[in-house]
Amino acid sequence: MDYTKKLARLTDDIGDTAVTELAKALQEKEDQSTETWEKALLGLAADGLEKFGPEGVRKASEALEGLLEGTGDVKISDITTDLLLASDLLASLQSAEADRKQKARAWLRLVGEVAAKITKGFVQGLL
Repeated sequence: MDYTKKLARLTDDIGDTAVTELAKALQEKEDQSTETWEKALLGLAADGLEKFGPEGVRKASEALEGLLEGTGDVKISDITTDLLLASDLLASLQSAEADRKQKARAWLRLVGEVAAKITKGFVQGLL
C-alpha cells in the first residue's frame, strides 16, 4: 500500500515530515506482517487516519472491538469502504480464538503507539 499517498490529507494537521515518517513506520510494519489480518489491520488504521486524522487509529481500534465482541458504536464500515479489507478482517478475526483476538488487539495498539509517537512529536514541534 502507498501509505504516503493514503495519509496525504494529514499534511495540514501534522506536516510533510510527520506524514513521511508515519508512512515509513506503517510500511515497515506491513513488511514485517506475516498474517492477512495484520495487513488488514494496518489498512484499517491507515483508512482511519485518512478519514479521522490523528484520532483515526483510536476509531479503528473501536471498530476492531466492535467486530471482535459484537458491540460498540463504531463499525468497520465507519472506517473503511474497502470491501476486501473488511472481508479479510471478518474472515480471519470474527470467529478467531481468544489468542488471535489478543494478538490483533496488541498489533493495532502497537500501530497506534507508533502513530501517536510520530504525530505527537510533530504536533508539539508546531506549537
